[in-house]
Amino acid sequence: MKKIIMIFLTLSIIATGKMPENIKNQVASQARDIYDDRREAQDFVDWQESSYNEMEERLAQADIPEENKEKIKFYLKGKYGLNFIKQNSEVNDEINRVKNSEQNLKIATDKEVKKIIAEKKLEKLEVKINKESQKELEVITKSAIIPQPLINRFKSEAERLYPGNFYEQKRYMESSIENYKFYKNMK
Repeated sequence: MKKIIMIFLTLSIIATGKMPENIKNQVASQARDIYDDRREAQDFVDWQESSYNEMEERLAQADIPEENKEKIKFYLKGKYGLNFIKQNSEVNDEINRVKNSEQNLKIATDKEVKKIIAEKKLEKLEVKINKESQKELEVITKSAIIPQPLINRFKSEAERLYPGNFYEQKRYMESSIENYKFYKNMK
């Protein structure tokens, strides 16, 4: 009676199993090479098959892209060959690694978006400051109490040193005018 139940159980596992026949034949051949006892070999094949099925089920239920599932299978097969027991023990780690990679990518992408937004805000602020500085620079050049040729020289030097950056040009002009006044008062 026990033999009939074991045969029926084995046949039901084989009938419902998802392991392809060619892989199952390779596992069976491997089991015959490892075990002298036929029953031990069959137990090994059953264990390998249930591990294979469980691994496939875990991958099917995993919330990762199909392409990544195939990569995991390829990686585990390359690492452990036909040892589905070991593959099954490692599949959750690989699924979690992929999920963490996707999450890290999403976090990195979110950080990049925030960085780009901050850079855009900074650019707008710089443009605003630059426009204000341009107006202030015009006022400084028109209201300075120093000779016009000297102002023109300071202005051309500021443009050469800081092209398009009116804030720095304004600072250069203010500094140059202050230096001129200081040297003039020293005489």
